[in-house]
Amino acid sequence: MDDETGPSRDSGDDLLDMGSQRQIPAWMQRAWRTFTEWVEGVPRTALAVALVLVTAGVVHTLDGGRPTTQPPAALPNDHPATVAPTEPPLTERDTVALATIRLLVAQPQLSTFIRSDSAAGECPLVQINYSPQRALAAAVHRSLPAFTAREFGRTLDVFSGLCTLQARARNQAGTVFVLTVVAPQSGAHPTGFQSLAVSSRIEGENVVLAANAIDLAGWTVTIGTIGPNSDRQDFFALARLAADPALTW
Repeated sequence: MDDETGPSRDSGDDLLDMGSQRQIPAWMQRAWRTFTEWVEGVPRTALAVALVLVTAGVVHTLDGGRPTTQPPAALPNDHPATVAPTEPPLTERDTVALATIRLLVAQPQLSTFIRSDSAAGECPLVQINYSPQRALAAAVHRSLPAFTAREFGRTLDVFSGLCTLQARARNQAGTVFVLTVVAPQSGAHPTGFQSLAVSSRIEGENVVLAANAIDLAGWTVTIGTIGPNSDRQDFFALARLAADPALTW
């Protein structure tokens, strides 16, 4: 039973039930009264917002101030979209070499031609008992064992000088190999330098490779292949063959 001599519970101003009947200090009573009067005068909407903010602050404190687990916002792309690499532009020399390869591949057959308007000594004569075709076939097989050159074409002057020698071969994968050697013309000045150029182009499912070499004396050798990309030939082998002195006579 409550102590009849103590303060009544109905007053609500002197006691708070904290598990005992202890007297609440006067300063706490004044603070509580002030808070209740303030609550009664605050609009309900504002009070709800205040409670939400207070609750959020308490949760943040209890959580140790850990950051939220929301994923970070996507960063803007500072780099342009990757563009597929394109083939380098062709030089005039590359264009001529690739056109020569296509022409030799497309010819129905390689034949022998004789220049009717050539001058004496315009093209070098072939030494007796020497076969440029045989030497060329051996050089091709050394560098590219998958090819055996058996088809040849020649351009002669009217004095039997050999001006141009061509060869063509095909491997089991269907790649066609072609070669043309152009002898320096009489009276032509030596180049004074050696040069080698290689080029390639993708054409549908095929790849065209070309190597063009010019030596000090002015001999010009153009070698190339056309075939499926899966049978792409070795550029280094083509370049070595183009510079092989065994191709000249």
